[in-house]
Amino acid sequence: MRILVDENLPRSLAHRLRRAGHDALDLRELGRTGASDAEVFALANADDRVVLSGNHRHFANVLLFPPAGSRGIVVVRMPKCTIQAVMARIESVLAALSDAHVRGSLIIVDPIRIRRRS
Repeated sequence: MRILVDENLPRSLAHRLRRAGHDALDLRELGRTGASDAEVFALANADDRVVLSGNHRHFANVLLFPPAGSRGIVVVRMPKCTIQAVMARIESVLAALSDAHVRGSLIIVDPIRIRRRS
């Protein structure tokens, strides 16, 4: 899966996802630290990548960032978990999802469940 990791997730996540076989880039690797949410969404769409973010206040809003027509958006909501637990959860969820399942959808991941809106 082609993924753009937002800067609000651990810096080492993109590397971990690459080791798991994903084509993952971190926003910071692109020199785009501080990019607005709209810029992150546009960057991901221009490069045909899934947005992977911890910013549930904005990216989970389908009116602000409609997933239809995009590669998809995966939002992680795990506020009281360790970084290692967050990264392990993301890795396991992405391993279970196909590109087709994510494309054009909003996927919300929390410690217990996965929700999908398309």
